Amino acid sequence: MGAWGTGVFDNDGALDFLTELRQCDPEDRERFIRQTLQTAAGSQDYLDIDDGQMAIVAAAAVAAARAGQPLNSGTDEIVIAPPTPELLAQAVRALDRVTGESSEWRELWGEGSVAGGDMLDTALAAVAEVRTNLL
Repeated sequence: MGAWGTGVFDNDGALDFLTELRQCDPEDRERFIRQTLQTAAGSQDYLDIDDGQMAIVAAAAVAAARAGQPLNSGTDEIVIAPPTPELLAQAVRALDRVTGESSEWRELWGEGSVAGGDMLDTALAAVAEVRTNLL
């Protein structure tokens, strides 16, 4: 059984993203974040849950960097370079895509397929906090 929770770091996709981000050389982290965000932001098709989860935590990494803070996943801190305005905008677009229509993330939270009930509002609130920190 996988990890499912409404928090930014409370799911398998986020944990996979963090593992890969930790393994990146510091100078390659922005490229990895950008690619992850582009997968979500640039998708015109149904966005699958893994891509959505990874985009949320990638956006959280950008938001932390914007605030001059390391990404704190609860177990360690990952330092990210300050984001460009373009990267901030891409993170916002990715979050809008994840929380919008034609997204498995939104569908699963809305129908109660994860965490045993309709937790869409709680999950959306966690994403909204990240989005606010990008602006």
